Amino acid sequence: MASPTREETPSFTVAANALAELLEAKLMVATCRGDCQRLKDVLNKEDATTMVVVMATRKQDSPKPALASMNPELLAAACEGNQGELNLFLNRNRTQQGSVAILRSPDDVEEGVNMPAESRASLVDGVTVEGDTVLHVVAANGDDTNFLHCATFIMDLAGHLLFARNYNGDTLLHCAARAKKSKMVTHLIGHLARSQNNKLVKDLLRGENNSQETVLHAAVRNGDNDLVEKLLMDDSELAMFPEKGSTPVYLAILLDMGTIAQTLHDKSLSDDLCYYSGPNGQNALRAAALRSKGTHHLSLLRSN
Repeated sequence: MASPTREETPSFTVAANALAELLEAKLMVATCRGDCQRLKDVLNKEDATTMVVVMATRKQDSPKPALASMNPELLAAACEGNQGELNLFLNRNRTQQGSVAILRSPDDVEEGVNMPAESRASLVDGVTVEGDTVLHVVAANGDDTNFLHCATFIMDLAGHLLFARNYNGDTLLHCAARAKKSKMVTHLIGHLARSQNNKLVKDLLRGENNSQETVLHAAVRNGDNDLVEKLLMDDSELAMFPEKGSTPVYLAILLDMGTIAQTLHDKSLSDDLCYYSGPNGQNALRAAALRSKGTHHLSLLRSN
């Protein structure tokens, strides 16, 4: 087939060929700061016909290792607060370098009771799609005797889960308090307190989620004045956290919870100004002014 004549060639192709004859293409790659400076020096020497195309790349963060999914049987037992099923599941399965071996005979089940604690503990490290551990699930689903026993059983088996966080940054205390399981909250704190390490207790209480809220914020949102009092008994400075963001006092006043605001005021150790802070430089006085029923709150703040 004959090649198209110049007259048959599209006009834009002709223009492109003509431009290519006039311009000399140069390829320069800058991979570091020094190369960028040399590129600038070259451009300063070129005439007005120079055309530059800049492409920037950003180093991708290393992907976080994916956590193992929680076994459905383990999840079901945790949701039901069934310690018997939890125990049977852990004794029926063994973890050997990441693989699970099924114990098949009744004798094996009895033998499983004596399996190393670290082998059983590895089975409870799986998470739900929200990133909840088995202890998160137990803490959020109940606080009767069965659930409390399950929590103790798991903490004795895998104490590191006490400080585990889900994908929202929530600790066990966040999940339990948000679900209005106040007995579970005090049970979890009490279990940690028995280690006689006050620092660990405060670290857990002051743990912030991705919304910069502690367990005390969750208690305030639920209007649980009793839990607020209990939390402040364990840490009288808890109402001052987070250091940046909305404090529980600000939140209580914003939500028009006068009784809780009074409790936070009376039971807290410090009257530091950060105790009343809110987002974007706001404070509790502004929050009170925004409320239609802010008279009590204003008097509370003016008394300080």
